[in-house]
Amino acid sequence: MSNRTHIVLVGDAHTLDPFLGPLADAGVLVTQVERVNKVMETVEQTQPDAIVFILPRYWDDITLFVDALRSKKEFVEIPILYVGSLIEGEDQRILRMKGVHTLTLGPLMPAEVVRYILDKLK
Repeated sequence: MSNRTHIVLVGDAHTLDPFLGPLADAGVLVTQVERVNKVMETVEQTQPDAIVFILPRYWDDITLFVDALRSKKEFVEIPILYVGSLIEGEDQRILRMKGVHTLTLGPLMPAEVVRYILDKLK
């Protein structure tokens, strides 16, 4: 069994592409999921070390997912990271109250976002 860090990376394929290379370079095993309604099933099947949302679609309510995930005792402690945009400021505040690590994606290179992700998993 591998001791590599394994994350479920959530977002559309076009958005996730720039992060895949830096994550692979860092030795992270990635399972990609495009649709939020498929994340729980994927997490239950793969038992990842963390879940990372990158610029989720505005109609996807991540808070509902976090509540559902945290209701399962085996996932109470799994780190959840949310990389969003400036227009999601209130969403990010609420997510932080639920223990989610948040980052506003700005003029950051994907490698810097990956560094943030890895720092939160230590």
